[in-house]
Amino acid sequence: MANTDAPPHIQDTPRLGDADFIYSGLTGPAVQTIHDNALSLFTELELKTISDSIYFILGSYDTPSGDRDGPKDRLEDTRDIINDSPLPASAILLDDLDETNEHWSNFYLKFRYTLIGTDYTLLIAEDNDGGHELELGEAPLETTFIFKRDYVDLAIDSDLEYEKYDAMMATLFDIMDQKGHLNTWTTPEELRTDVMNIVEQTHY
Repeated sequence: MANTDAPPHIQDTPRLGDADFIYSGLTGPAVQTIHDNALSLFTELELKTISDSIYFILGSYDTPSGDRDGPKDRLEDTRDIINDSPLPASAILLDDLDETNEHWSNFYLKFRYTLIGTDYTLLIAEDNDGGHELELGEAPLETTFIFKRDYVDLAIDSDLEYEKYDAMMATLFDIMDQKGHLNTWTTPEELRTDVMNIVEQTHY
């Protein structure tokens, strides 16, 4: 049942009352404890103000040994340029949540509460590796923007492009391109510019 009191983009998402769906196997007190921790989510993350548009950054957490130019570095850079901008906008990674908090040991709950509590999802797509492809399946596409790394100029007959992205991701890219929600980039500078263009267009 839709929650018509919620913003349109989260009306069809699970609510606390849908415990049989999302909290299978947990007791009532355990559910309440998790819920209470979720309510303090944005305080923990020290976001700018409650009036900010909040962007949830998804992507690969790969960190090559000795490399400060890996996929996770670009996720962190995307978060930082949004948070450091003068715009009323804040950004988070799932990794920003306090990993020592035992109530976040359930990854699905951690992800769902972060998704429900944010306004837009930004996927920095560099390949199929990791769980971000599955995470994207939970995000509402109308408030999701994809920033796809383009390998065409680095490949022979698009072989590298096909190696990095499977048919499922390629189909999703086509869908998001039709919606005007797909950006392509080849350098970190292009990524930063594309991200900030979207934030400027979508912030409150």
